[in-house]
Amino acid sequence: MKRVTKFAKLGFIGILFAIAIAIIASLQIVNVNKSNLKDREMNLSEEERLFIDKLKAENDDNPESTIYLVTDEVISRVRPETTVESFKGNMEQGVELYTDENLIEKVESGLVKTGMYAVYTQNGRKYKISVAGDIDGDGKATQIDLTHMIRYAQKCESKIEGEVEEKAGDIVVNGEIDRADIDWMIEYLVFGRGNIENPNQVESPKVEVIDGDQDLDRDYKTDVKVKITEQNISSQTEKTVYKISGDMETEYTVIPENGEITLTQDGIYKITAYTYGIEGNKSKGANLIIKIETNKIESPIITAEPTEWTNENVNVTITAPEGYETEKGYVIKYKTSLSEEYRKYEEPFEVSENCMIYAILTDGTIESDETEYEVTNIDKIDPQIAVNPEEIEVSNDKIVLKVEGTDNESGLGEIK
Repeated sequence: MKRVTKFAKLGFIGILFAIAIAIIASLQIVNVNKSNLKDREMNLSEEERLFIDKLKAENDDNPESTIYLVTDEVISRVRPETTVESFKGNMEQGVELYTDENLIEKVESGLVKTGMYAVYTQNGRKYKISVAGDIDGDGKATQIDLTHMIRYAQKCESKIEGEVEEKAGDIVVNGEIDRADIDWMIEYLVFGRGNIENPNQVESPKVEVIDGDQDLDRDYKTDVKVKITEQNISSQTEKTVYKISGDMETEYTVIPENGEITLTQDGIYKITAYTYGIEGNKSKGANLIIKIETNKIESPIITAEPTEWTNENVNVTITAPEGYETEKGYVIKYKTSLSEEYRKYEEPFEVSENCMIYAILTDGTIESDETEYEVTNIDKIDPQIAVNPEEIEVSNDKIVLKVEGTDNESGLGEIK
């Protein structure tokens, strides 16, 4: 870093040089940089981070659509003669289509047909497709399909043998194949029209912690009570379910009447909840990840003064969190990067050079996680200044000096 002094007006050349030497001898440099202190982060081991990342990646969501009815097993209310391109465009997330359940032959074009399978690309879940009025699986609603529907309604033999065909025949969505569906087919075949009702959308439930104490690392150190609340009007929902995964694994279960569940064991848990609509479609998942560690000691807190640049020693203080005072039998131990072994902390101490400080809290049996603090603001090396004799400019009334300054740690702030 380079700075050029202003010039001074003098009468005699000799006096000018004398003053120049005095200026050089009295130059001072003021440091202005601030220290770079480390922020406290959530305390997780690498193994725990990987475990949580895995939990976050898992999901049992269904692909969403405002046009089609998507349940856990079937995508229905697909209009006859819908193309593969149009079908994918009506899905909010990516799906791939296949001719059958074995997922061997992918379908890239043509019509979507009853009996095909759609695979949700985000999690690999697969769904059988039901096209409205398409009983025989050609992607169209024809006279042949109408015949099968009439025979089925009259309790005669037909090709309607499973859930997918039944959904294809139940076009008006009243839970059965009856005169209303047959009338729809006739109107479609004769006039080329027929409305298919869009499904009602289901909101995700709310999952929140309503009771539990967290420590400084954001772990819970007590039992945790979680509440799951439906967000839809109850008349539009069938049920809300949840499961726990992670260090405890449960199957999906209907939430209790009050929506509350309590976690009492140490571990990392993911709570996933879904609300189902009365038509069988479900919301996106609502998730909450919780870490409980009751059998632990919180880490001590390290502070230092000053925090701005200094050429003096830095004073370090280590304190125990509330509830872990040394009067209750807890002991603080510390070391620095300049020493190898932990020693008992008795009172504030000084460090004379930049270093790392480490501290733990123990009750004699259990130790806390290690707290780290980096001292980076000590600069005891004097700045270096120099005047290049070859660059001194002298005239009758002034002298111009070019002064160069360097500093090892904190950088130059001001030359005066």
